[in-house]
Amino acid sequence: MEDAIATGIIMAVIGMLIAVLGGLGRARRLPASAMIGIRLPATRASDDAWEETHVVAGPWLMLAGLVPFLTGILILIPGASMPEWTVLGAYAAMVVFVIVGAVLGVRAANAVNSPS
Repeated sequence: MEDAIATGIIMAVIGMLIAVLGGLGRARRLPASAMIGIRLPATRASDDAWEETHVVAGPWLMLAGLVPFLTGILILIPGASMPEWTVLGAYAAMVVFVIVGAVLGVRAANAVNSPS
């Protein structure tokens, strides 16, 4: 029982953090940082590239955070019975959404960086 509570709390917090970062990026309020964000050469080439990357990736990151957040909340509901693979599935979906967001964001950064 304690394991389920800890798992639910951890998942909800991780999901919330990722969703907030995605929301900040989408709102153009995620400052360039050495610690957070999509930090690849194309995205760090300029402030405009950084911003465009996170505007494009933001909705995907919000979705990536929503999946583990909701799963964590569902785990915390008393009496809820979920299969053990649910946690793994939620994290796998989160990773897929993060990768899709990062790929689309880097494409947007490359478009900003390319000479027109």
